[in-house]
Amino acid sequence: ITAVAGTVWIKYFSFISEPHVIFIVLNRYSLITNCNHKTLGLYYLWFSFLFGSYGFLLSVILRTELCSSSLRIIAQENVNLYNMIFTIHGIIMIFFNIMPGLFGGFGNYFLPILCGSPELAYP
Repeated sequence: ITAVAGTVWIKYFSFISEPHVIFIVLNRYSLITNCNHKTLGLYYLWFSFLFGSYGFLLSVILRTELCSSSLRIIAQENVNLYNMIFTIHGIIMIFFNIMPGLFGGFGNYFLPILCGSPELAYP
């Protein structure tokens, strides 16, 4: 990876004799004005990873509460908190981790490559 004046050239498939090059402009508007399907796919995957980490932390809280039968993690006064964490964990893992990661991330990144098109019609 080489950086030149606010731009980055990323080489991929370097095992091919003529590697392809993606040109990414790094400025403050690149997150909202970018239309490259590979960059958008990576944004979806990062979003999915961040919320997956949060959902994983919620599952660790749930499993710790179930593991410690006499020592309670969640206070006795907050009886409904376990059910709330369980529901939030499920919603986050399905709608903020699995769906953006599979459909948004891998779909935007690999579908144009598999179809042989240079870009998506509607990113």
